[in-house]
Amino acid sequence: MERILIIGTGGVGGYFGGKMAQANFDVTFVARGKHFEAIKEKGLYVKSINGSFLLPKVKVVQTISEVEEVDIVFVCTKSNQVEEIAKQLSSVIHDETIIIPLLNGITAENQLSEYSAEKNIVHGLVKIFSKIEDYGIINHFGYEPTMVFGNSFHQNISFLDRLETVIKASEITYKRSEDILSDKWQKFIFICSGGLTTIARATYGEIRENKETRELLINLLQEITDLGVINKVNLPENLVEKTMKMIDGFPYEATSSMQRDFYDKKPSEIDFLTGEVVRLASKSNFSVPINRFIYSCLKIQEGQINPF
Repeated sequence: MERILIIGTGGVGGYFGGKMAQANFDVTFVARGKHFEAIKEKGLYVKSINGSFLLPKVKVVQTISEVEEVDIVFVCTKSNQVEEIAKQLSSVIHDETIIIPLLNGITAENQLSEYSAEKNIVHGLVKIFSKIEDYGIINHFGYEPTMVFGNSFHQNISFLDRLETVIKASEITYKRSEDILSDKWQKFIFICSGGLTTIARATYGEIRENKETRELLINLLQEITDLGVINKVNLPENLVEKTMKMIDGFPYEATSSMQRDFYDKKPSEIDFLTGEVVRLASKSNFSVPINRFIYSCLKIQEGQINPF
């Protein structure tokens, strides 16, 4: 049986790791502080619109150094934690270990490859609305939880087969992607819309129903789509329209994860989302004025200066 490590027991790691543990896979969770204490004492409770469940006893640790060798590593942290995690993985992986990041942005795989062999890394993403509701409690409150994975660095089919076996046995909806870079960019383009909700301090409903901010949102999405195309990413021609249709289906009061981080005064992923758009645009000599404006303003709010 595959030995699985979930690094980051938040809305993503807690839900998907919980499903794997429920299917009786050997799963170890990395959690911190009071969240760790609650899981260790009371187990992990996954509250879900698809059916809730309690894992009364789970393997949980506070640091990667406490873990023995594993076969699959799911990195489910914030993007700004990836580099530090990448430095620690050598103690828990072997030649056939699969490392798959499931987080926002398009840079995680490259960050991981600086410290681990590319042959061990599989590209991935998830689609889910979930969060830590309380210590030891994960709340999945929207979207059919879906995992998407595929190869970009290499064509090791056996790694994908192994992942598919685990995910299927865990009754997780999944897609084995033929173009994972396109899939990651499509999610990236949507996730970056959170920059506008954050700077406007508005819900998705407020943004989409105001004529001026709706137009700003459409243009923001178009800037990133055009940036992807000039960087030879295969994107659907109607991607902006498709993304807006999805946003139009959100609850009026929906907010972005970046926005919630800013409200809660937590470190945000701005550098790995809108900041990555600006960085790549500068490198490509391409203009993204809306994204650049949002990034510069949000960096001031974070007390930092836009370096690009």
